[in-house]
Amino acid sequence: MDVVDRARGVSLTASAAAEEAEQLRRLAPVTVAALADAGLLTLCLPRAYGGPGVSPVAMIDAVAELARGDGAAGWCSAIASTTSSMAAFLRPDVAAAVYPSPASATGGVFAPNGRGVRVDDGFTVNGRWQWGSGTQHCSWIVGGAMCDDGTQRVCFFPASDVQFHDTWHSVGLRGTGSLDFSVDGAHVTDAFTVRPGAAAPQVDEPLAHFPNFTLLALGIAAVAVGVARRALDEFVRVAGAKTPQFSSRTLANSGFAQSEFARAEARWRAARAYLRDEVG
Repeated sequence: MDVVDRARGVSLTASAAAEEAEQLRRLAPVTVAALADAGLLTLCLPRAYGGPGVSPVAMIDAVAELARGDGAAGWCSAIASTTSSMAAFLRPDVAAAVYPSPASATGGVFAPNGRGVRVDDGFTVNGRWQWGSGTQHCSWIVGGAMCDDGTQRVCFFPASDVQFHDTWHSVGLRGTGSLDFSVDGAHVTDAFTVRPGAAAPQVDEPLAHFPNFTLLALGIAAVAVGVARRALDEFVRVAGAKTPQFSSRTLANSGFAQSEFARAEARWRAARAYLRDEVG
C-alpha cells in the first residue's frame, strides 16, 4: 500500500476524532497513533535512515488526503514530515538516535528565536518559539538559534529539555496544538545541530537535494488543497437535503447552485493540477 492509500485510511480515523482534537487543542491520541503507525509523520525521512523516501508530489497527495479528513491532522503530518527532511543533514548515528523508526515524530520552528553560547562540544541554548505545531507528540523538537560563533543553526532538543506553554486558544486548526515552547540552558552538541543553507547532505537521495523550506511551503499548500476538497464535499452532502428560504427546490436542484459549484470544482481541480505539475 502506498503512502496516499495509507493516508486515505488514516484520514477516516482523523475525521472521526476531529471534535476531540478541537477540545484537546491538539491531535487526539488515536490520530497520532494512526499517523505514526502509517509512517505519515516522516514522509520526508531519507530511505537511508529508514524513511519512505517519497517524492514531493507523493507528499502533497498524502497530506491533502489527511487534510480532507481533518485539517489539523494534515497540518501536523506536513510539519512533522518536512521537519524529518532535516535528517538528511545529520550523521547516520545521530539520525538513528532522533529517528529510531519511521514512527518517530519531530517538529518545531526553524526561525532563529533562540540564542546559543559556545561550549566545548556544542552550545548552551535558551529561547522561546511560537507556532510549535504538533510538538507535544514529538520525541525530538527543533528550534532555530543564532549562536555566538556567528552561525545560525537548527538545534535538535529531546522532548525532556522542552517546556510547553499553554498559548494555543485559536478559532481555526485548534487541533494542531501550535503552542509556544521554550528551552532554558539546554545543552546541544554540534552533531545535533544543522546549519541551514550551509550544511551538506549526508545521504545522496533526490529529496536530500530538494530545498527544505520549499518542502515546508508545499506541505502547507497541500493542507489547503485538502481542506478545500472537504469544503466541496460538505456542500454536496448538504445540498441534497437543504432547501433555501423562499424556494421549493433543494440546493442540488438549483441551477445557480449547480453553476457555482461547477466553478468551484473547476478552480479546485485547476489549483491541484497546477501545484502537482509544477512540483513534478
